[in-house]
Amino acid sequence: MRKNPTQQTDSLVIDGETYVLFFDFEAIADAEELTGLPLISGLTKKDVNSPRISFVRALLYACIRPHQPKVTYEEAAAMVNQWNWSKIWERLLKVWVSGMKEPGPETEADPQVDQG
Repeated sequence: MRKNPTQQTDSLVIDGETYVLFFDFEAIADAEELTGLPLISGLTKKDVNSPRISFVRALLYACIRPHQPKVTYEEAAAMVNQWNWSKIWERLLKVWVSGMKEPGPETEADPQVDQG
């Protein structure tokens, strides 16, 4: 896993267990495959303000996988309930925004493209 030193992690305590939250592109892709939800392109302003619970569960799974790879989707989904979903969502958004700021690899301009 490539880490960006400016990318934030956050911790979340659920039922006395501490989980590290981290945005990881591959984990997001795996969660999308598993759930069928578009986690990268599917987040709208409406979702930020009032997300679907299935979206919160999928993103939680994706964000805890890099540091807790043994946690299954079913286990992560069961962590989200009516009393804690907003706290979880707040923390997920924090690492999501940080992760989306991650710089891409530096590439040289394609010599076949006319830049003039």
